[in-house]
Amino acid sequence: MLPQHSNYKKYEKSLYQERSGYFGERALDYPLKKIQFPHFVTHHTRLEVNHVNFQMDTNLWTPRYNLIIEAKDYTGHISLRDGFNQIVQQKEVAGQKVTNVYDDPVLQVEEQKLQLELWLETQGLPVLPIETLVVMTNPRVILNATQNSIYQEKVIPLSKLSSKLREINQHYNHEHLTLAETRRLASFVASQHQPWKPDVFHRLGLGPGEIRRGVRCPSCRTLPMKWERLRFECSECGLRSADAYIGALKEFFLLYGDQITNRQFRWWTGVESPRTANAMLKRAKLIKVGDNKKTFYRLSYDYENDFNDFTTNKKPAGKFKKHAGIF
Repeated sequence: MLPQHSNYKKYEKSLYQERSGYFGERALDYPLKKIQFPHFVTHHTRLEVNHVNFQMDTNLWTPRYNLIIEAKDYTGHISLRDGFNQIVQQKEVAGQKVTNVYDDPVLQVEEQKLQLELWLETQGLPVLPIETLVVMTNPRVILNATQNSIYQEKVIPLSKLSSKLREINQHYNHEHLTLAETRRLASFVASQHQPWKPDVFHRLGLGPGEIRRGVRCPSCRTLPMKWERLRFECSECGLRSADAYIGALKEFFLLYGDQITNRQFRWWTGVESPRTANAMLKRAKLIKVGDNKKTFYRLSYDYENDFNDFTTNKKPAGKFKKHAGIF
């Protein structure tokens, strides 16, 4: 999409919010690594109960309890008041004061708790005591909550997370599971993760023809690269690559689905020769389905593991891990 598009600013803001949320969740890593008691962590787990999906940012699994952490990367002044079930953000943007209103994150994480309890019951799994917490991960946030309210207990800045985790852990003395059982439970929950498959066009109100086509440079991200002398060449940084089109296949998968024909590949990448396109699709080791004009290729990328080059060091969703030095 070109910057001249009438809704470019709207889509840019949506992308900023997605990235902001992602980096906010990554900020939890360091405090979690400081925990000294045995635990397992699952990230970005999306489960289904009664035909409805719910997703949790981070879960801390211990033999005594489970903790759901909802991460928010808000900046500016955040006001949390009882009775309204919303939070008000006030910040300065380009010299002007801006006010935004968001849904209550405490209400959100408490709903996740109820859904997780129900999911565990329907799976016939042990239901541990479940705690909830909202962590404001941006160091430039200023929190203002009503005195003696639930927000003062449930909403904390990132700097307080380590001490808060130790405080919660001290409240639970009884072990409901062994360490091995806790590990199996966390592993099973992670294995039941259901990736979100968004309809980008419907979500953003875009038409298929409003997306810029071509092969993006894997080095400097310039779009498009030019196909010359059996290589894709970047006009910006000079990179030449025969396999740069792999990224374009992944982008096609995200936007249009899990099937691509030779003709669609040429339309998407700018490659003109059907024979060259066929060789590229074959080299990509895609599954070929059908014959002649009805031939198409199956795109079978994994949302959690095949897009790390799209977002640097992105943590796989639906995975669990044990932190170093504990086991």
